[in-house]
Amino acid sequence: MPTMTLGTRDHFSLSYLWKTFKMLGPSRGTQSIDRLSAHCHGDSWFSDAYQWDNRLAPFVRTLARRPDLARLIKVIYISHHIFSTSEDKEQSRRNILLEAAGALGIDLPAAWEKRVEIRDSICPLEKFDWPDIYPIFSEFYLDDHPRMTEKQERQLRRVMAEKSMPGRRWMNAELVAMLLAHTPNIEIISIQSSPGWPTCGIAKSSLPVLGVTHLPVKRLDLGIQTGPIINICDNLEALNCHGYVGNLGSFKIEMPCLKNLMITDGSLSSFRLSKILEGCTGGLVAFEYEAGYGWGQNDDQLPTRNFQLSDTIESLRHHRSTLQVLHLDVTARSRDIRRAKPGINMRDYTSLQYLWISTILLCPSARMSDRPADVETFMDFLPCSIVSLEIYRDFTCSTDGAVQRVAAVKREKFPFLKKVVYGPKDRRNLRQAFEVEGVSFSIKIYSLSLAKGYLQGPNTDSRLEFPDWDSDEELRQGEK
Repeated sequence: MPTMTLGTRDHFSLSYLWKTFKMLGPSRGTQSIDRLSAHCHGDSWFSDAYQWDNRLAPFVRTLARRPDLARLIKVIYISHHIFSTSEDKEQSRRNILLEAAGALGIDLPAAWEKRVEIRDSICPLEKFDWPDIYPIFSEFYLDDHPRMTEKQERQLRRVMAEKSMPGRRWMNAELVAMLLAHTPNIEIISIQSSPGWPTCGIAKSSLPVLGVTHLPVKRLDLGIQTGPIINICDNLEALNCHGYVGNLGSFKIEMPCLKNLMITDGSLSSFRLSKILEGCTGGLVAFEYEAGYGWGQNDDQLPTRNFQLSDTIESLRHHRSTLQVLHLDVTARSRDIRRAKPGINMRDYTSLQYLWISTILLCPSARMSDRPADVETFMDFLPCSIVSLEIYRDFTCSTDGAVQRVAAVKREKFPFLKKVVYGPKDRRNLRQAFEVEGVSFSIKIYSLSLAKGYLQGPNTDSRLEFPDWDSDEELRQGEK
């Protein structure tokens, strides 16, 4: 969670609420919480003064026992540091999960069993990691008297102890779902990517069985799969996804209140981009996108799996009267860029003030020197409302002439322009040209991901290693 939220009255993060709960005695009341100072997550997670391992489950138990405190929580930041890494903690975590469900009046073993009554109905993504074992875990792990075969018992034991920790990953997700069920007034959720998550993040079936069909969340910062949480956040105003966009955009999701959409280290096709933006019916104010590495393709004969500039402009057209910020960073997939369709521009985006764009999006064919056609394309693309223009100069594109032309016609075409960033290499002649026109000039280009370190765990890939199971023949022999 960004540091700025920690000092706001009635805004609490998971990291320092845990410390607060331990400090509060029964006679002190909840009003003392607001006056306690807190570390930013960036230092408290790494401080030797605090031990965070396995703090998630005890925190959930605290919420279950103190609903008065749970109702005060507005902000939750979940770091990988709070996940259990010890096999001997699993029985305790199981008991806490059952206790927390009981506080909600929910028979959790029965609820989990319903999730797998029709095994074919389990979402494929939920059981993606170990598809044959997940139903066994869901049906029997919480049952005090499970009716399992010896093979199933053996498989369940291993799923909780295997080095890739599939069972513990599933339990982490279930504990976070329980945490959300006990925080009815939550407004901001930030979840860091981590190897402690299953591939699906929070299972789609986890929240409904806990009675959670709506969350009053206004901002989501997610480093995990996004779908199950987004679907129940009707009041969402800001969505911030890092790495795993999951099935976001595979179908239209209504997000009528969404104003700010940021996606980093991601990949979206033109179809999925259009579906996402169609769902933002209230009018976007900011769309910021940074492509992830490893998604590019070099074959011009194949349709690209990543959207192009033309797709972006067309999909955003419904938001042209509200959009103020557009950040399009495709430097990670420059080989996948196609030239924009003729006539594509943002001149009718009358509210756009802040634009971050790569030169290769506008002039992918300008290899050695500026061409007059590329200069005109660049000039015609920009709206007259622009205030801040940040341009990443791709090494394959020489667009100095086009940028210098912006300075030359600033007073006539771009009267509101106050700031230009054009880098990463220095261009002293450009600096002088803009400063003469009263426009600040810089060559410092910043990445969106650098501003979102709080979502990036030590391993953003949560896919599990394939387990080193015994063969089926060995398992059959063990059952005899």
